[in-house]
Amino acid sequence: MLVATSSMPDQDWAATVVLFIYSDRQGVMGLILNRPTEFPLSHLFPEMRSAAAGKDPLYFGGLVALGAKAVLRSPAKRDGAQRLFGDVSVIMDSAALEKAAHSGLRGNVFRVYAGYAGWSPEQLKKELLLGHWHVVPGNAAAIFDPHPATLWRRLAARR
Repeated sequence: MLVATSSMPDQDWAATVVLFIYSDRQGVMGLILNRPTEFPLSHLFPEMRSAAAGKDPLYFGGLVALGAKAVLRSPAKRDGAQRLFGDVSVIMDSAALEKAAHSGLRGNVFRVYAGYAGWSPEQLKKELLLGHWHVVPGNAAAIFDPHPATLWRRLAARR
């Protein structure tokens, strides 16, 4: 995970915590963990309006607004989920995401993100060298933190 330092000059990234979900030679993809939106999950899935899970927040995943991604915490393998570490997986396939959303999973084990964060390898390397980010081990407790709006402050205080 990346934790923005207090010297982060870009306000879009200030006070963010980002979970890496994919990387290759072309770039790195992540999700901003600590920006719940005012929109409920039913905003993406209107048929869930009356379900309890439909009231869980939709999260702002990043500035690249191409579809939705989800993070899932489950010891069981789910269709369309790719394991990140431990019992944490990411769902990037829209059909698998919709199926998981309709299964009734709640925010303590399932979060949906609109958009994602992205960098070229050189761009991220430069930002790290400039001291804009701290790299910390990923952990499920931070990913599914019950108080995501204060997550950055708590993680930054540990540095």
